[in-house]
Amino acid sequence: MQQYSWNQLDNDTIVKSLDYSAFSERSSGIPKQFYPFFRTTHTRYDRDLTLRYKNISYSAKIIWKKPNNTRAVISWNQNLSSLMKFIFPSWASINPHDKDSKLGLVFHKTENEDSYEISFKRDNSEMTFGHIEGINEGHIFANRNLLRLSGIHAPPEAGIWGRQDEGSASIVLSGGYADDIDDWDYILYTGQGGRDPSSGKQIKDQEFTLGNKGLQLNKEYNHLVRVIRGYQVEYGPDEGYRYDGLYYVTGYERVKGKEGFLVCRFHLQKEKEILSPEDTEHPISPSERIEYRGNRLKRNVKYAEQIKEMYNYMCQVCNVFLKTPTKGYGIAEAAHIQAMGKPHEGPDTKANMICLCPNHHAQFDRFSFYIEPETLEIVGLDEFKGRSIKINSKHKVKSKYFEYQKQQYLKSN
Repeated sequence: MQQYSWNQLDNDTIVKSLDYSAFSERSSGIPKQFYPFFRTTHTRYDRDLTLRYKNISYSAKIIWKKPNNTRAVISWNQNLSSLMKFIFPSWASINPHDKDSKLGLVFHKTENEDSYEISFKRDNSEMTFGHIEGINEGHIFANRNLLRLSGIHAPPEAGIWGRQDEGSASIVLSGGYADDIDDWDYILYTGQGGRDPSSGKQIKDQEFTLGNKGLQLNKEYNHLVRVIRGYQVEYGPDEGYRYDGLYYVTGYERVKGKEGFLVCRFHLQKEKEILSPEDTEHPISPSERIEYRGNRLKRNVKYAEQIKEMYNYMCQVCNVFLKTPTKGYGIAEAAHIQAMGKPHEGPDTKANMICLCPNHHAQFDRFSFYIEPETLEIVGLDEFKGRSIKINSKHKVKSKYFEYQKQQYLKSN
């Protein structure tokens, strides 16, 4: 149900699209259709609410506007307004009364009728990897539009939400390909492309481009992908689309499919067995949610891919191109010169990267050799003694990172 800038995703969740006044006035009128969600009637007096975000409480109120108490307004305190402005730094550029704003404040019911969990919906043009805040594994959406509004899966029709220079954030299983296999914790997923839009049949080969290339990057950079099952597949819900959690891309290939054309296939494995299909017909409550928590370093995939493309997937040490079945793509890695993370704390920038093959990347990370900062000479590998790496004129590497790596080599050798 949608009314003006409010959209009800299900019985327990509502999204309020945020226009300029939501930030400047810290309030919004509530359409009558949504009074029941806020347990509000025309006869109720003003009442206090608690809005909780990540275990922090913010005070709010439902106020009946005079005369005649005919219109309910929800308002929130300055602290929540400051948080919203921090989360959405572009808020000042939103038009007043923009009911189609892509930024949203999400309300989730709790057992306490005066308390709501809140989360934030961001612009779907920016892909978000991993769980979407406020959406529980097992949550069922009535249609693809509600999937889009929630931020779980933005494309209205495509099965993959991904980009070939960033990765893929989500996929939808809807029974479209003959080669798909779904064993719940293991999925063999056919990529996108090559289908006739009218008949749905495969009429040409698929390529590792767009979302397919994005899923390749998920494998290379160990990014998790959200999986949504539609009502069309065996393990899907009776109706709508269900969010079934996070999966790793463990492998991929391009092979001849059952319809005679080359298809891109991806092997997916569930991150961990949290729920079985029988457990997910009804969403679990916020208090029961099992979240993925970890300390993985988030790498900028776009920068890493740009470095590899700049050097045509050739190692800067050995100048070897390791061929793959995908034309034009080799096996190469963007190596940080000053390593990321503790204790080195190197930045994730192109100025701190070089392109290496897997072997020389492993040796470089273990301080088996270093690159002389001034001359770019390779030091420590006998087979490359006296040779220097070449730097592309468009690649502005900073020598201080080579100096840091050199000092680590000297400590270790």
